[in-house]
Amino acid sequence: MRRLSVAAQPEIYLPAGPSPLVWDMDRETLIRHASALYGERWQTQLARALTEIGGRIVTQPQVAQWVAKKRPIPDWVGHIFPLVIELEAEALQERAREAFKRLEELQREEEEELRGPSM
Repeated sequence: MRRLSVAAQPEIYLPAGPSPLVWDMDRETLIRHASALYGERWQTQLARALTEIGGRIVTQPQVAQWVAKKRPIPDWVGHIFPLVIELEAEALQERAREAFKRLEELQREEEEELRGPSM
């Protein structure tokens, strides 16, 4: 197992308090940012996040309708989208910290195994 440096953990500093941004949410903006944020299954993940944060039920088919221009994107989506990004960034940062902790544990275990049994 190759030893990886865990000392260079990236830190993301988010602004304190709620985001002052409000976006004029068009189809292209929604697709660009949500797909970058959530990856391949971004419509489902965005619907979940909008439901949790916006307090309104949003389904993946609704998001698909916005993307297909069958229905307009509600104004409130642009109002909370910066918060969606901020909360997801915090969650990603926490998952990264947890991954680095697990890596350190594995490296410690490997080093102990290489040293052999203690007497």
